[in-house]
Amino acid sequence: MVQWKKGNSLEAIAGQDVRFKFYMTNGKLYSFWVSADENGKSGGAIAAGGPGFSGTWDK
Repeated sequence: MVQWKKGNSLEAIAGQDVRFKFYMTNGKLYSFWVSADENGKSGGAIAAGGPGFSGTWDK
């Protein structure tokens, strides 16, 4: 979970280019995404589904 130093919203920088810099110790980054949904919903296809999914899209 990423936490921001100043607030929880990215609205102030909407439409601007941003950079993410990751610092890890004994870790590997497989992937990440930024979501407009506070629960992390992507709005994309979920292919084979999964627990709690009733369709093919993450809504």
